[in-house]
Amino acid sequence: MNKILITGFERFGVYKENITEIISRKILELPNYSLEYLIFPVRIFSNGAENYGKQIVAKAKEINAKAIISLGMGSDIKGLRVESRAVNWVENAKYCIPSEQRRVIDNSLSSKAALDIDLNKWNIPKIFSAFTEMNITYEPKISTDANSFCCNALMFRTLQAIQLEDCSIPYIYLHLPCSRHAIEGISDFDEKKHLISIYDVEDILTILAMHYK
Repeated sequence: MNKILITGFERFGVYKENITEIISRKILELPNYSLEYLIFPVRIFSNGAENYGKQIVAKAKEINAKAIISLGMGSDIKGLRVESRAVNWVENAKYCIPSEQRRVIDNSLSSKAALDIDLNKWNIPKIFSAFTEMNITYEPKISTDANSFCCNALMFRTLQAIQLEDCSIPYIYLHLPCSRHAIEGISDFDEKKHLISIYDVEDILTILAMHYK
């Protein structure tokens, strides 16, 4: 059976769960595909954090993955968001610990260095059309700003590893909204923001599995 590698992150901040981690504990069924997961702590340099990008590409090659789908959770997005660019910089006053704040990811490159995902390996118009048909709320504009925290760092290192290993496996990065359970007890969370369920994520992954090249 064909395999797809999914990556996500552990819970962070005040959130009770991270939907990108929770999906790894559920049995999601995609026609003709099996899913394998790599879940990482929300750390970039510290606490033994390794180069997750190298791990991702190595695992994808090991299992002969047909695609790599990386997922992050964003509380400020208006719906599912497709990311396209990562930059060589870490900065997040809310979540970065002092040793991680305002640093380049790769010291051999300038802080303005950017790497882009090859979205030509995905049929984005058909993906967006399928999202609409399935009533999945998404941002229609492809994002070029993944925020300068762990999601951006993961993208940057993965794209570096893809280049270094001359890896041709289609890769995509999505930011997902919070789940309802994630925001329980957060009194100042804007209830008007879109939330996502595990069933939505299953539909999203099914759509992506049908539209890589």
